[in-house]
Amino acid sequence: MYTRDCRVIESRVEVHAVAALMRDKHLRLDQQRLSKVKKVLRARTETEALHAAMDRVLADADIDRALRQVKGKVNVEPVFEPK
Repeated sequence: MYTRDCRVIESRVEVHAVAALMRDKHLRLDQQRLSKVKKVLRARTETEALHAAMDRVLADADIDRALRQVKGKVNVEPVFEPK
């Protein structure tokens, strides 16, 4: 079984804890998009692909939140000069 970040769980206690957080959902999804996401994220299963995609969205939200907190408080110099 895998946790949210796809680490292998070996303990029965951990399996029960993760299972308590998991819910069966019945969703109508675009199969082509799901297949592309699975390929891009190199996921073995569609469920793993969805979990990885959700993790990336949450990570982006964390980065966005942190950037908004420092807005106007730091100087950022461009690394690449525009052509």
